Amino acid sequence: MSKAKRKAAAPAALSRDVALSTESDPFAGLLRILVSGLVVVRWLIPAESAASGDTLWVVQLDLAIVILWAWAGLRSGRFVVRWSLFDSALWALVAAHGLSAAAVFVTGGDRRAALNMAWEWVGLGITFFLVRQTIQNALDARRLAAILVAIAVVLGGLGIWQHYVFYRLATREYTEMLNEIDSLEKNPGANARRLGELQLKLESQGIPTDEMGRKQYINRLQFSNEALGPFALANTFAGYLLVMLLLAAELFRTLAGPRAKSAIAAWAAAFLVLVYCLILTKSRTAWVGLFIAGAVWGITLLVRNRQRLSRRLVLGMGLGLVGIGVLFGIAAVGKGFDAEVVSEAPKSLAYRFQYWNGAAHTIAAAPQTVILGTGPGNFRQHYLRYKVRESSEEIADPHNWLLDLWASGGILAVAAFLACLVLAVVPVHRRRLASEPADAAAERLPPWTSDLPGPALGFLLALIAPVAGANGNFDFSQLALFAIWIVVFAVLRRGLGTARLAPIALGAAALGLMIHLSGAGGIEMPGMMQLLLVLAALAFATVDRPTDATVSLRLVIGIAGVGVVLFVALFLTGTLPVLNRRAAIAQGEQALFLDGKFDEAQEDFIRAAFDDPLSPEPHTKLADALFARWQSSPPGLTGDNFAKACEALKEAMHQDPLNPSHYRRLGKFSLARFSRTHDPADAQAAADAYQRAIERYPTDVSLRSADAQALADAGKAADARQQAQQALELDEINHRWGHTDRYLPDATIARLKALAGT
Repeated sequence: MSKAKRKAAAPAALSRDVALSTESDPFAGLLRILVSGLVVVRWLIPAESAASGDTLWVVQLDLAIVILWAWAGLRSGRFVVRWSLFDSALWALVAAHGLSAAAVFVTGGDRRAALNMAWEWVGLGITFFLVRQTIQNALDARRLAAILVAIAVVLGGLGIWQHYVFYRLATREYTEMLNEIDSLEKNPGANARRLGELQLKLESQGIPTDEMGRKQYINRLQFSNEALGPFALANTFAGYLLVMLLLAAELFRTLAGPRAKSAIAAWAAAFLVLVYCLILTKSRTAWVGLFIAGAVWGITLLVRNRQRLSRRLVLGMGLGLVGIGVLFGIAAVGKGFDAEVVSEAPKSLAYRFQYWNGAAHTIAAAPQTVILGTGPGNFRQHYLRYKVRESSEEIADPHNWLLDLWASGGILAVAAFLACLVLAVVPVHRRRLASEPADAAAERLPPWTSDLPGPALGFLLALIAPVAGANGNFDFSQLALFAIWIVVFAVLRRGLGTARLAPIALGAAALGLMIHLSGAGGIEMPGMMQLLLVLAALAFATVDRPTDATVSLRLVIGIAGVGVVLFVALFLTGTLPVLNRRAAIAQGEQALFLDGKFDEAQEDFIRAAFDDPLSPEPHTKLADALFARWQSSPPGLTGDNFAKACEALKEAMHQDPLNPSHYRRLGKFSLARFSRTHDPADAQAAADAYQRAIERYPTDVSLRSADAQALADAGKAADARQQAQQALELDEINHRWGHTDRYLPDATIARLKALAGT
């Protein structure tokens, strides 16, 4: 197309505010499918595993779609880019995390986690950009909201199944595996391969195999039966359900058409599933957020529409509250809700204050952390040094969105996020519209089957996602979930009208999530942040925005160029190294546990370290393998395996210098050597390693206990006495606060009392 024709076409494109119309370019439909699929898949896979690189492939696909979007625009000769100050603030938030990640490379930390999370924030920015370009109007926003609500109903059903079926099956399976392991260990030589298979299975699922870990995992399966959905934490799932409940309420409020009445029963069932599953998460902060957001939404609608509380409305609200009460009662009968959820609320709040106290001291520890934070994915290593003695959990985030953003992205991230909030609320508030469409005849819902491809792609990606993650197996349960979603979506969509979503409903959903995230962690998880960004995109698409489209050929070419550069950079620095490392480690574990080929396993772990030089994981795997071989060798035939194991650990310390677990492992190695040599130098080496770990984690009772024993073995009676006294004091605090997972065994306490002279 000539420049003259482009200039003539530009005003028309601006006046219509249309981007890559499906009538003029078939790629518009393809882009819509791809974008909706990538949005959906974020909530079908664990949101908590981003720092390990499990979801970098999603970012890689995001960048590929940006390139495709730019190419489609160049091909059609029509360029419409929706951009506002909100987008600029969002990319400032992304840049803040990139700057904080760069600081980790300079000052030290887990560089792999920092880089992975920096790329995840790039992916969030790209996702919002793509949703803005493909969700063009209020009808598109309504269609996407219906898709997401139907998926939430399916995942709510999954959470209910987990509570009533999964935990029982998992407990039985894990118990049987442990019993089999105990039986096989009586004759390990003859059962080496089967033992390796079981250990490899437990490793791949992240299930602990040590004695203390077994006890904690069994207790969790038996007593912590919260609904998790596709996530790893109940609070994450609760935040997702909270948002989708409010979206569902807005869609239900605007049901219209001849099929609206017949759809009420289906929507009532959907609410039943969503509310009951939210109860099963046992998330207090989610319910607080839901009630406050619901109240704000309802009062605002009444005030704006100048309606009075009619007897019918009051009756409906009363019946709704009674229904929720009945669901709480049913959950209590099924042990999905108990009195402790309420009675333990003050203790839970006290824990939050402990987390916030430690997080505040972590951030304020140095000018660098005040300005740049601890770095994305690096909070825990910094936090353990400042964790208060009364606290038990080694949290990965501060359980508060403000502190979380500050710790991960620095003060710039906080400022940019607050700017995003203002720039999302003010424009939407100024351009708010009534919920009825301006021209219902011109906005008709297309057949429901036209909305199937996007979610189908999302479920397909979730099916194959574990192959790129730590599991390595296809998740065929996604096929069943997709089949159920088709039915749910077809039924719920029957009564949907074409009315615009009320911006206040979207704002209330965001408000509820922010209240929830004030006491629960998660805003740094891509899946949680995407919830807020999708709500913002739906709000922008819902209101009239005739001046937001910008036509620029150079801008589209620039976006394409940046997309290509980022695509290649991510592939070389993130996706490829992580995938190669995962493959090499999996081969090494198979060679070690199944085939008993230590030399091959050692080569695989070394290759994993070469493939991903930023990750400490290959070095810890190699150290554990070398140490296990040293332990299994006769005392006179150990070779230099012990020295190599220590060298591997030192390399892991270099890659992740603030992590106390590496020094704990080194202390364990040295104590094991002392048990063979009885050389005080080995005991002193163990004590030195434990003291380095204590510097990084001073409130860990097990570290203090181990250090006291190592000092005693090294002949340092006075130092051993001091450490034993501190260990006993920490153990007393753990008993006072009921931290059962931190209790020291009785034999250890007796030994510490002897060392302390009490």
